Amino acid sequence: MSGPNYLGKERSGKKGPDYLDRDTGVNWKQHEKDIAKRSGGKRRAASGAAPGQPGDTKDMLFLREGKSTKGAGMSLNGGWLAKITSEAIALNKVPLVELRFAGQVEPTPTDWVLIPAAEFEALKERAYPDG
Repeated sequence: MSGPNYLGKERSGKKGPDYLDRDTGVNWKQHEKDIAKRSGGKRRAASGAAPGQPGDTKDMLFLREGKSTKGAGMSLNGGWLAKITSEAIALNKVPLVELRFAGQVEPTPTDWVLIPAAEFEALKERAYPDG
């Protein structure tokens, strides 16, 4: 058998990642806990996959979606942005994507935040009204 082991069956000559192996993959659950703790928000049931429970965490201002990787990079998926944006609009929240790059080394931070540019400018204006 060649290719990734999606179903956890034994095989020899493994090539590529085992996408269902949660023990060797990125710790997404810890990332969500860290987001909730840092933001003062609450984690959502089923990591946002349960009906009526959008996003990974929610606080007073933001609906947050967390994405993480053990590697040095990831591809940003426009579908993530569309999903969190539509869910945030329905809740009158600002959409926010938190990215964790666990493979980074000092001085590069491992955690980054992505928000719409207009929201960033509004936050900046509130924080620095005189310039």
